[in-house]
Amino acid sequence: MYATQAGKLYLQIYNQDKPEGEKLSAKAFFDKIIFPLFYNTENTKHLNSVHNSSFHAARKVKKEELEKEIALGGNESTLRYKYLQSGIKEAFVAPVEKLHAGTYVGYAAAGLDGTTAGQTSNIFYPFLAEKEEEIFEEEVYASWIGAGLGIGVRGGFCFTFLEETLLKLLAAGWKYYRQILNENPQLKGRQLDTWNGIWLNFLLDNQLINTSLETLPAGFAPYLQNYISKEGERLETVKWTDLFLHLSENFPNQTFLGYVYQYGQTNITVGYIPVYLSEIHSLIELFNILYGPVPRLKHRGFQYNIKNFIQEYESRFGIQKVCQRGSIGLYAFEPQQSDIKPNEKGEFKLKDKDIFILQQQILWLAALLVKQQNKDKKMNLFDLADKLAENLYEYQAGTRTTAKENEVLNLFDKKSRQKFIEGLADILKQLRSGGDDHLLEKAENFYQVVKEVTAMAPDRFPLFQSLVYFLFVYHKTAKN
Repeated sequence: MYATQAGKLYLQIYNQDKPEGEKLSAKAFFDKIIFPLFYNTENTKHLNSVHNSSFHAARKVKKEELEKEIALGGNESTLRYKYLQSGIKEAFVAPVEKLHAGTYVGYAAAGLDGTTAGQTSNIFYPFLAEKEEEIFEEEVYASWIGAGLGIGVRGGFCFTFLEETLLKLLAAGWKYYRQILNENPQLKGRQLDTWNGIWLNFLLDNQLINTSLETLPAGFAPYLQNYISKEGERLETVKWTDLFLHLSENFPNQTFLGYVYQYGQTNITVGYIPVYLSEIHSLIELFNILYGPVPRLKHRGFQYNIKNFIQEYESRFGIQKVCQRGSIGLYAFEPQQSDIKPNEKGEFKLKDKDIFILQQQILWLAALLVKQQNKDKKMNLFDLADKLAENLYEYQAGTRTTAKENEVLNLFDKKSRQKFIEGLADILKQLRSGGDDHLLEKAENFYQVVKEVTAMAPDRFPLFQSLVYFLFVYHKTAKN
């Protein structure tokens, strides 16, 4: 189970600098850190919830057993832990019949009738035949460590990455989640995956991944307020676009393999999804080129702050739809579809939201088109599209009728490269007959566009055509 893998890896990280006598087994780690931090408190304030486990809210304790436990100096949480220990011992004796997801996190449900029985099969896991109880326990308790290392994102799914840096950062945040819960009585518990997403997003956003986290970082408290519901009762998940853009800022040349799932009353296992951070980072690289401190594209409503850009970025897809592609890269970041169209007078009346969508469209289309270009020629195709858009803007600017503007807009309705090229040829004829002062320069640019469009793969032409359209709208609205 992937939770076990994550738990084992983090335990290895935790133990690597410890002297031999201080290294902890998975059970010892559970006893020393997980149980007191996660579960030794009132039920509603547990850090996370393992469905159908002895710590789950729906699991009732027997009154007489609780009274006995209290008399021995324990409490309801210690009694629930004893239930878990008993369940693990029963599973060791009869693993096929007794082991289930409430004992071994991420495993199949108990029985075949429950809604969470999707993982039940006749596949035999070697550790089920383990004769040493200590080794069997190591597998099971490691899954409880791994259960605390999931990252929740908007849309209800969780990601677990077997990446050392990320696991260390997530575990460092557990004690602060406990602190926040203790300081905010109205805030409900059992939202560790959501907390992990918020915590990690903050660290990535503020480039704190290599700093000591012995104390709560300055600025986190006000940041957290953005993710607490209006009623102050629960945490809200981070956007998956936020998280992956920030990951790409900190790990710009890497690909992370994520295990994607949703555990609850019904388990959903998406499986392994590669996240191509190098692709995603091209959005940030291009943002800095196009809209950075020395922007190549200036507009009254464009935001030049990378933090605002990441925060406001919206994909047209939810995380479930994104995962259906089998990977997460540039295509996942396709912006929301826009209604950026001219009115009856040929005018583009853009609100601030439209301007931001325009920015996203230009950026995403440019990133798709240049990602296969050589580094030295990376911006050539964008420059060609931008110059064409500027030429088209100048062609129709200053006329009293909408005839030329309609001619330009009709270019973007051409479904084939041939029709598009014919449309450019017609406009060039008009420029020639009108005695344009920069005819040779524009003719050369048109020629280069035709050359590029003819050579590009069929599936790239619509991207190029759309990029020219949005750049045309940019020039028209930025200069009017």
